[in-house]
Amino acid sequence: MLDAAKLHKPQLTRNRVFTFPRSEDYAIFISVIVDVADPGEMGAFCISIKGKEDPSSQVRPESPLGSNSDSTSKSKKPLGINKRNLMAHTTGTASSFVFRMAEQITLLEEHKKYSKVQVYTYSPAERSVIVNHLIKAALKPTPAPETLQDVRRAKEYNRQIRICLGALCEGTSTLQTTFQPQILSGVLLSFLSKKNALSKRELELCCERLGLITEGTTDTLRKQIENHQRVLAEGAGRLSGLDRRELGQLGKIVVLKKEIERLIALPIPGFVDLPQTVEALLGDQPPNKRLSCESDDVLFGAWNSTMLAAKKDRRASVPVGNGVAWESGLKERNKCMRAVVQNMRQRIKDADLTEKVLLNEAKPLEVGMIDLCESEKLRKLLFMSQFDVLLRLDALWQDRLDGCPNAPVLRYLGAEKKGSTWYQIFDIISGTLEPRVEDRAFYDWILVPEMDLPRQNAVPPEVYFDDLSVCGLVFPLNRYTKDRWDDQHSIVKDAVTIANITDVRMSGDNNLEDKSVNHGRPRSQAVLQTFFTGKQLQKGVLYRISPRLVDFNFARVLLNLVAMDFQYSFSGESGESVPFHDLIENPPEFASSDSYCGERGKRIEREVLKGLRDLAKLDVPHAKELILESSQQKAAEKLMVNRLTVIWGPPGTGKTYTLALSTLRMIEVLGTAALKECPIILVTAMTHAAIEAILSKIRSLMEHYGALKERDSSWLKMISLQRVWTGGTHPLPSSPSSKGKVNIYAGTTFQLYKFCERAHLKANLIIIDEAGQLALGTAALVIR
Repeated sequence: MLDAAKLHKPQLTRNRVFTFPRSEDYAIFISVIVDVADPGEMGAFCISIKGKEDPSSQVRPESPLGSNSDSTSKSKKPLGINKRNLMAHTTGTASSFVFRMAEQITLLEEHKKYSKVQVYTYSPAERSVIVNHLIKAALKPTPAPETLQDVRRAKEYNRQIRICLGALCEGTSTLQTTFQPQILSGVLLSFLSKKNALSKRELELCCERLGLITEGTTDTLRKQIENHQRVLAEGAGRLSGLDRRELGQLGKIVVLKKEIERLIALPIPGFVDLPQTVEALLGDQPPNKRLSCESDDVLFGAWNSTMLAAKKDRRASVPVGNGVAWESGLKERNKCMRAVVQNMRQRIKDADLTEKVLLNEAKPLEVGMIDLCESEKLRKLLFMSQFDVLLRLDALWQDRLDGCPNAPVLRYLGAEKKGSTWYQIFDIISGTLEPRVEDRAFYDWILVPEMDLPRQNAVPPEVYFDDLSVCGLVFPLNRYTKDRWDDQHSIVKDAVTIANITDVRMSGDNNLEDKSVNHGRPRSQAVLQTFFTGKQLQKGVLYRISPRLVDFNFARVLLNLVAMDFQYSFSGESGESVPFHDLIENPPEFASSDSYCGERGKRIEREVLKGLRDLAKLDVPHAKELILESSQQKAAEKLMVNRLTVIWGPPGTGKTYTLALSTLRMIEVLGTAALKECPIILVTAMTHAAIEAILSKIRSLMEHYGALKERDSSWLKMISLQRVWTGGTHPLPSSPSSKGKVNIYAGTTFQLYKFCERAHLKANLIIIDEAGQLALGTAALVIR
């Protein structure tokens, strides 16, 4: 940077980068006008495609395809594929982006299937707008189709969205290859387990969903599905030996601004936009070949003026924005991006650094997105579950590409043994760490040696870490799960340690304190548990610690949603309803449908309440604790008569208390009928603390009921209140302690899901405390 400022010329930094390809067969440039009036929203766009340069070709004028943004090539070839191999463009407003982008990707796939393709945009803001636009398009509700043409149009739009998501969103191909075979295989195993209960029509529907032949006998169809399941299971197993990683290498969309900052020091202080970059890199071109483009503000002004003019003249027959300045401005912008890419590569080539600096080449297009659901609501919920993980992965990936600059730095002191457990002790040199809140060890951090990345031109080891393959595993790994770690990149196995933060403390009189470093002053220390198979930690060495993705529910959520979609598809044949689908399809109707108590139960509950109020007036101990306030009482009545009840209010208004007392009151009203009507009650929440809070409320209220001698409390003996810590080993309802009881099982969605799967349970009542914190897809694990 100093040399660039002194010489007033761009200077190569000689940094090694793996996020900018050394070459591609086809480059797609996307410029976006961000709608300032609606931050984060796309206003307009320009997509430009350019094929690989042919050294024998001569420079010719701009392709005629670029002259009309709404033109469609009759030859059905993508814009960049033509005899002259010229750059060509398509422009439009946000509403047409998915269609235009999918059209070009599809044609490029058909004509140049194995070609290497790279997508470029200039700024991080543009990349964010593109990805968010696609995610919102995928989640946007579509109107109910009225005709067959509407159905076809909706299916085609969903196909276009999946194509764009696969080509432009990070992590989609990883999800496709890692989880789709596993999910389908699991669903088919569950489906086939019904054995003789399956009708021929259900088998035909299943074959149709899988794209298999739908003709033949019942045995033929069943064997066909079994073979398909076997192939999927084998495919999921083979994936462990493949490189499934997409994150941490070359991004789907390369952000040029970041790559320029890594590769070239520009003699420009402060923020640098594309026009300034073009002037700095290409300013020495002859006047007749010099390129320039307008700033973002100028382009937005031109587009905004066009939109305002179009609103005033609604009778205009010309498409909005056709042939106006913002379109030509975006085209020039994309031409400038292409010229900048060529200039950067030429500078690196002239310095004979191409192989040393640019570590990657572009990859073939990866299109498609997991779309295994036919139900629109379940499909969107499936998309949302995946997008949540994709966004978290994307944030981790972007941070790792930059070498985790904000990661706390620790100095290793040594190990301490407490009981039978060894702990690793570190001084916290920079940054801050918080001790864990939950008692369980999640091992949700990764530890790597700190290094001077720019000086060593090294790729951060975290970049190679495959989060998805181990995000649902419990650490330390056992002999059944250790193969997932063995599949990690060799750099990861050599340099990365998986860590769990046990405690953060001040250094005291412990033997491990390095007084020569601390000069006798107390310092914050991190106490870690580690899982590691590579090089041992070295005393005195600096390490940086950063988070990894941990999600025990992700694969199960996807599997559960697809399984319910299969069940919904067959519900017309089997007559078996899918409550969760009914819930998300029409919440008001589902909520108002009858529950266990009904109007008769409501009358009994009022009699119970009147008796408690009479006792409270007589100052009978414990009676007041069993009476709700008026607003809470209304919520309790709804809970007993409606199938779905939402209790909401600010903190401290007694929501958890109302849930706990309403549950006990319902059991009291039903009496012995509760053993038949609701023998299985599940209680869950987002955190262990919330689960413990509602459990303690239930226990406390049961004690008040038991201590109330003036009323019959024998019904309390029917209740078995159990905390499910481990779903795989918790006693089954058939055990002596649970049989003939109203069993209230409390635990996380993950553990309750495991327990219900193992015990083949269907819940009669589900209580979710602090439900606003729990994703609907995760809640679906217990709402089945």
